[in-house]
Amino acid sequence: MFDIFFKRSKIVVDCFTTHPNSYELFPIKEASRFLPDWWKSLPNMYMSENEHGLRIPRGTMKRCEGLIGLYNHGFVMPLWTDLIIESDEKGFVYHFADSSGSIGYHDDNQRGNEFKKYTHAKIHTPWRIQEKTGVKFLFLQPSWNMPNEITGMHTPPGIIDFTYQHATNVNTFLLPERRYEWPAGKPLAHFVPLSDKEVEIKLHFIGKDDANISRIMEPGMPSFLSSYQKIKKIQQTKSKCPFGGKS
Repeated sequence: MFDIFFKRSKIVVDCFTTHPNSYELFPIKEASRFLPDWWKSLPNMYMSENEHGLRIPRGTMKRCEGLIGLYNHGFVMPLWTDLIIESDEKGFVYHFADSSGSIGYHDDNQRGNEFKKYTHAKIHTPWRIQEKTGVKFLFLQPSWNMPNEITGMHTPPGIIDFTYQHATNVNTFLLPERRYEWPAGKPLAHFVPLSDKEVEIKLHFIGKDDANISRIMEPGMPSFLSSYQKIKKIQQTKSKCPFGGKS
């Protein structure tokens, strides 16, 4: 009953990009804005017959609390341009419609032998995200949005924060000898906060030379090993020191 006297605090997620199409045409939005078209077209129920010919009402996935609950939490980052990828046993070739993106990969030695039958691709995205309180986010593939590719590609899940690292690159595994054609607006990643607080998304279109967010927009890492841990330690130390800048 006391909830009416206390306004629940929000998780503020600042999303930065220098890419006009990402900001104006295909922005990051609440996950509820990306409910699959096939799901939205489903009826709430249908009639089936049992072994005696008796018609019985059955619910469809339009009533699935698991799917509905998933899309009621977090936010989704869509693809900002059409993309074609062709994979083979040696790797892949690709082309972005706006010629602005890039795709890299991680060497097999980084993950051992278990995934060698797949082609790894790391899609470099135009978004950097900052969240200042340290809330963790579950990084998910929007599987329900890709019924035609649910077994043809896979983006493994992970838990991340946007306080000490800000990249949103998508690591995915593809089947070899396959052609992928993805339209602009296709959901690439779903970020679910590990918190019951409401998420507020703030989009920012900025220039690359904006000194206030240069650390956030910097795609590179300063060390060959353990860059995340080193950046986190330095920034935590600076925040505690009365002479180290902002607290």
